[in-house]
Amino acid sequence: MAAEADGPLKRLLVPILLPEKCYDQLFVQWDLLHVPCLKILLSKGLGLGIVAGSLLGVAFLACYGLVLLVLLSPLTPLTVVTLLQASNVPAVVVGRLLQAATNYHNGHTGQLSAITVFLLFGGSLARIFTSIQETGDPLMAGTFVVSSLCNGLIAAQLLFYWNAKPPHKQKKAQ
Repeated sequence: MAAEADGPLKRLLVPILLPEKCYDQLFVQWDLLHVPCLKILLSKGLGLGIVAGSLLGVAFLACYGLVLLVLLSPLTPLTVVTLLQASNVPAVVVGRLLQAATNYHNGHTGQLSAITVFLLFGGSLARIFTSIQETGDPLMAGTFVVSSLCNGLIAAQLLFYWNAKPPHKQKKAQ
């Protein structure tokens, strides 16, 4: 039993998560409810989890930066850039049409913020103008036209359902 107590598990846990006395308490004596040792284990485990999460976050940001650097460099063919730009349109359309379908199905817009909807609509209209003036790119302008149409649909629903209230749920008679 003593040989097992000094095995690879102990070599892994003792320097990182537990003092040796807590390892003995938990894994040799099998006192799994020893509160002081459980507090140490929880505290060090959470600390390591936070550090591991931070490292994953830094690794993600580094990968994201590398991909962005490659996509913005002259190494990226124009067809790839165009494809990525055009792939934004279905996401915009699906997102807005799902919202519009939900509004229609419910017969009201719920707690949808009027100021946000109208600012999105106005912003997408302004982006049509600025993209035509500054880039002349028809794909970019087309993306904002589609976005404006979808935002306009949500804005029209907001006006149409302005005074509509969600139906109150009636309590069942017992």
